[in-house]
Amino acid sequence: MIVYMGTVNTVCDLSVVAANLMEEGYAVEEVVLEIIDLCAMNGVHVYKYDVEMMLET
Repeated sequence: MIVYMGTVNTVCDLSVVAANLMEEGYAVEEVVLEIIDLCAMNGVHVYKYDVEMMLET
């Protein structure tokens, strides 16, 4: 899932972020919350359901 981070004027591939967090040993639920927090800090609203679906594929 690619999102535009308006506060830093760039795009971010959330699947890459998720993969990196999982490599570091984060549990799936922690990854979901970290991604939601990252997006919120950068002015992007994502739904928990959408992030969970991204992680399933």
